[in-house]
Amino acid sequence: MLTIREAWRRHRSDLNMTYYDPYDNDEVRMAKRPGHIPECQFSELLKYWKSENSRKCLKQILRIEKS
Repeated sequence: MLTIREAWRRHRSDLNMTYYDPYDNDEVRMAKRPGHIPECQFSELLKYWKSENSRKCLKQILRIEKS
């Protein structure tokens, strides 16, 4: 059974793959944002996904998955 934390992480990952990675810029991402997420929250999520901290975490996760 998934814990709440694991389920939340999977949800964020799914959002990233669906609404961030396929698009080239934030203007398009905001236009394509999911309707259940308020614009102000999605904007903050985009800022996080672009942050250096987020990129470091992603690299670490990918490194772990490869091994």
